[in-house]
Amino acid sequence: MIAALAFAGVGIALPMTASAADCDPESGITGIDCIEGETDLVTNLFGESGTVTRVINIVLFIVALVAVIMLIYGGIQYVLSSGDSGKVTTAKNTILYAIVGIVVALLAYAIVNFVIGNVTEDRSATSYDSQSACQQATGKSCFQSSGKWVPQD
Repeated sequence: MIAALAFAGVGIALPMTASAADCDPESGITGIDCIEGETDLVTNLFGESGTVTRVINIVLFIVALVAVIMLIYGGIQYVLSSGDSGKVTTAKNTILYAIVGIVVALLAYAIVNFVIGNVTEDRSATSYDSQSACQQATGKSCFQSSGKWVPQD
């Protein structure tokens, strides 16, 4: 629920617009390339320091922090249970669920950063400094996007 609200907030705070100057259908710059022309929206939203990445990392940090607090709380419950089997069971369950929460938060952090890192990898390896170099290397017609020449699919 919190993550959904965070994503909605990001969508409201960062509207996706492209200026008409960035789009040139005659040279093949259309669709996502219109947006990438000036702002490189994919990197700004999902890159290593992108908005979505920061929001997800903050949410996961908060989840892990709450799990650690619950782990400490479960430990205090266990110490103060005075041998009462009901309180001991409650304390053990609190500790168990807190550990599960920590593991889930760590795995989620690793998975999210792995996926975002692979989705937004640098595309400059498939771009060229000149139109002729692009055409010779790919055998396709090329167009200019973000100051580099890229093959047209």
